[in-house]
Amino acid sequence: MKSVIFDFDGVIVDSFLDQYQWFKRISRILNKEFNYSLDEFREVYREPVYPNMYDYLKLEWDKNKDVIWDEYNLWKRSSSVKLFPNVKILLQCLKRKNLELAIASTNTKEAIDKVLRENELEEYFSLVVSKDDVPEVNGEPLLKPHPACLLIALNGLGHKPEQSMYVGDQESDIVAANKVEQYYGRKLEVIAVTYGYSPRRKLLQADYLASTPEEIYNVIHEKLDKDV
Repeated sequence: MKSVIFDFDGVIVDSFLDQYQWFKRISRILNKEFNYSLDEFREVYREPVYPNMYDYLKLEWDKNKDVIWDEYNLWKRSSSVKLFPNVKILLQCLKRKNLELAIASTNTKEAIDKVLRENELEEYFSLVVSKDDVPEVNGEPLLKPHPACLLIALNGLGHKPEQSMYVGDQESDIVAANKVEQYYGRKLEVIAVTYGYSPRRKLLQADYLASTPEEIYNVIHEKLDKDV
């Protein structure tokens, strides 16, 4: 095993409340109702966020996406999210194991870079793949559950699926990692974290489950031991 690829939101950063508040704000701007509690919003949250989540909330993505993007970029520049506890320690421990680390996320490069810079995490990642790096079809980026960001990450690292693992927090992460098999003949194994955007019951198809960064480390450590 040579590398670990991380999702960003819900794995490295605790951003679900920020996402909830963003959707409340954009719903208000577009004069749409938003009557969800935080727990209710977690139950209906889905990827790819655009257009799926926006259309689910009747925000009319195709009609309003220019306004949505302008407002979203302003929101992300002023909002603040925190790392999950012990994530930085996890990254430090994995680097000591001589593993290359990468990010494969549906978030924007600007939003990811801001968090990495503010938390002094830039040195830990050899590669960051964002929404801005994936191909577009009909003007829309190929987001998870399409495996594009994972394929780009593997290619950028120069590693095969069997030489890496992916850490995600949603069903779309599991599906995307499984779809890697269509391109490499082997899927990318997934550690699904239960502290992110999706409840545990939606993540049972993952290869491994982890409820803390410590448990992520334990899974990877065992995997490394088996490779010896």
